[in-house]
Amino acid sequence: MDKKSYEIKMVSKGIWAVNEYQMDYMYIVEGAERSLVIDTGTGTGNFKSVVESITDKPYDVVCTHNHVDHCGGIGQFEKIYIHGADIPALTKGNGLDGTISVFNRRRYSARGFAVNPEGSLPFTLDSFEPVDTSGIKFAEISEGFVFDLGGRSLEVFEMPGHSLGCICLLDRENRILFAGDSISKILILPLDMPDRERIGMWLGGAEKILSLRPFYDTIYTGHICPAPVELFLDQIELARRAINGSLKEEFLQADEFKGMLYHYGQAYFTLREENLKTRDYRRILNPEKY
Repeated sequence: MDKKSYEIKMVSKGIWAVNEYQMDYMYIVEGAERSLVIDTGTGTGNFKSVVESITDKPYDVVCTHNHVDHCGGIGQFEKIYIHGADIPALTKGNGLDGTISVFNRRRYSARGFAVNPEGSLPFTLDSFEPVDTSGIKFAEISEGFVFDLGGRSLEVFEMPGHSLGCICLLDRENRILFAGDSISKILILPLDMPDRERIGMWLGGAEKILSLRPFYDTIYTGHICPAPVELFLDQIELARRAINGSLKEEFLQADEFKGMLYHYGQAYFTLREENLKTRDYRRILNPEKY
């Protein structure tokens, strides 16, 4: 069987989406003078060579948050822009014990093995090597930081909840929002705090991003490319109702999760640790709609 490779698609003028075997999306945004790489995937292959096959301009790399499917490939780059709140968990034990540990990368790759034909992937569990983060320069960014690519700018907005340092990037001129995992069919809110507080944390950022609605028509996320705006609106309504008590958790199945979930419209929230422990990627029926 022929092995798969990263699927590359130009999704808008100057924007390429790189699909890592139905596991996640990375994006390359090109301006007149520079390019910006948004997220690095799980590190299952030579993503750097993919970037440099797409753009011949100098480029920066930014991660929307520190989770394994967004930062797993950072070891291929010398400098990473990321919110300061997400650096400690990423670099724990110089990366050996952090969110991009070999264990975590192997565990997340189970998604790839589950949703692709057996034997079709160009990597195995033994392919993953430790990432030594001590040699990577981390440039801390926060709300208001702007990546100027020449004729195209992407502005950083904080949207904590999925992690403390989650960010979105807004391209006002082209009316595009890059939202990482903050907008998703199943939003995982894993922070250690009472339910209403962590939902409220996410909602605070979401309301801010909603107020910017006049400046974007398209949303690109880490798992849906593009994501419907209606999904984001359903997430906000879910959060509002969960906080005011008019919406309760139900025992449901949504893709790999089966357990107590909040649900409204197209959106699900999971706050239970047991849902993360018992997730089973074989339950995913349509990986394109993750």
